[in-house]
Amino acid sequence: MIFSSKSRGFTLVELLVAMALSSIILGIIYATYQAQLKSQMTQQQVVEMQQNARAAMFAMEREIRLAGYDPTESGVPQITSAQTGSITFTMDINNGVDDDLDGNIDEFNERGMPNVDGDVNDNLEQVTYRLSNDAGGDGIADGLNCNLQRQHWDGAAMQTLDISLNIDALNFAYLDADGNNLIVGSAVPAGRLADIRSVQISIVARAGENPRYGLPNQNLDDKDYMNQQGAVILPAQNDRFRRIVLSTDVLGRNLGSL
Repeated sequence: MIFSSKSRGFTLVELLVAMALSSIILGIIYATYQAQLKSQMTQQQVVEMQQNARAAMFAMEREIRLAGYDPTESGVPQITSAQTGSITFTMDINNGVDDDLDGNIDEFNERGMPNVDGDVNDNLEQVTYRLSNDAGGDGIADGLNCNLQRQHWDGAAMQTLDISLNIDALNFAYLDADGNNLIVGSAVPAGRLADIRSVQISIVARAGENPRYGLPNQNLDDKDYMNQQGAVILPAQNDRFRRIVLSTDVLGRNLGSL
């Protein structure tokens, strides 16, 4: 077999250059992939944070609007505890009776109206919103593992449900008919509970759970979070978690004469 003098393989230098170029290209591809992966993770956690916060706000707003619901005019349903970090209220929405004997308590009669009995001892008639990890009751989470909790009386015992994860702050402001905040210290005095006409709810939700790194590419969170009254409800945490604050006003349809 005859070989041409021009038939030859790659030189060592050519191989080294090719390997170097390949390494650079692979490095660029990997860096791009990592950046896209981090961006996707960030966006996913931000979306989850926003959904959690909005779902929590929707649930509280809808139910707090029923606080004091009293169709029999018994005078029993009311806001029973109004603190900056939690709220407890009652409402007469059922009579605790299985009228049609189907094994379930009937909250509505055949006309679609609530079955009520003038007391607040039945299922779902006593409700509390608070944080799961807030020993001081100030509405500020005592650690990263903190959720928004809903507690309700089921007719025999209190039941607790986490309805929103990663909540760093929960704050309530209670206003009278003139828009004055009734909070004294950290709660509305018992003698002023009947003066509450609306409730301002503020929550601060957090994206991510990694205590060391927070979210990728997130700037230092060094700002204070405030409620509608201008009060700081979560001081600057100086970490790299992303947060969102939501606030709303709930008009108490059943709280006194509006």
